[in-house]
Amino acid sequence: LERCRVLHNIGHLKLTLGDAQGALAFFNPALELAEQLGSREGQGIIRTCMAEALAKVGDAAQARSFFESALAIFAEIHERTEQAYAQWHYGLFLIDHEERERGLELMRTCLAYYQEINHHDAAKDAAIVARLEAGETVSAVLASST
Repeated sequence: LERCRVLHNIGHLKLTLGDAQGALAFFNPALELAEQLGSREGQGIIRTCMAEALAKVGDAAQARSFFESALAIFAEIHERTEQAYAQWHYGLFLIDHEERERGLELMRTCLAYYQEINHHDAAKDAAIVARLEAGETVSAVLASST
């Protein structure tokens, strides 16, 4: 399991630094290991990150598939925190892909959970949702909120 975490962490770092293609090179073997180990939570986490990376390299169909499978896993294992994270990022993806209402619905669900648990990003995320509800683009909102 430790090797799986290391591969995921390197992939996540590459994704954060803007190397989505490089991130996938680490996420793919991490997902294989998580599947071999039967780690459902690990599979969901890695699938969420892979979806983000796939979206950044322009593979919207695969990104959508990985987001959907991650959300299904988190629902199955009742993992709300990771589910909320996936909902947030899938929501941003959907808004960027002409599904604003569905995207906002996922983001509102995530936000409600974050507010319920007093998540440290709840206030910032509420402001992001409000701006998106007002019609701003994802890129404009994220550029000014980082």
